[in-house]
Amino acid sequence: MRVLTILALAFALALSGCSKGEAQSGGGSGKSMNSQAAVNDEATKLGLLPADKAPTAPDWELQTVNGETLKLSSLRGKVVILDFWDTWCPPCKAEIPSFIELYDQYKDQGLVVVGAAFGNNGPDAVKEFVQEWKMNYPVVFVTPDVNRLYGGIQSIPTTFIIDPNGRARGMHVGFAEKDVFEQEIKALLPNG
Repeated sequence: MRVLTILALAFALALSGCSKGEAQSGGGSGKSMNSQAAVNDEATKLGLLPADKAPTAPDWELQTVNGETLKLSSLRGKVVILDFWDTWCPPCKAEIPSFIELYDQYKDQGLVVVGAAFGNNGPDAVKEFVQEWKMNYPVVFVTPDVNRLYGGIQSIPTTFIIDPNGRARGMHVGFAEKDVFEQEIKALLPNG
């Protein structure tokens, strides 16, 4: 709850999104202090929280659509776009091509995109969607516990920007354009 409250106050970003009530029923960077300060300055200009004010993103271990497990803390050292979404949500669908492109373009520089699917239409619908849309990044199934840890997501897409130290530096509620995400991740990536 602390993460969502702090970020919600810091970012008044309530754009259009899908209310979960609309769901169909069913189923360490190695940077010097000066370069780190420059990263913080650039990130702050973009509306991201300064590293020393940003809360640590709650850790989780979730099952992927491939049946493996993924733990958020295993992604330390990377910039993570953590996108809470579902297959029935039009704004969620509209963001996915941007996430695919961003992951292709920046994965070698330290970006990881994680789709956190609620799966209201069941896990098979999510698996089919991931294949059909050729999603090239990990997709996990959200549990009620993880939803609570992130403040009880009420509107999707809700997307967190997590820095290499595991701090939740930004949050977007509703659709955001690719260039918004790109500017934010470039400000946080090593050599960004």
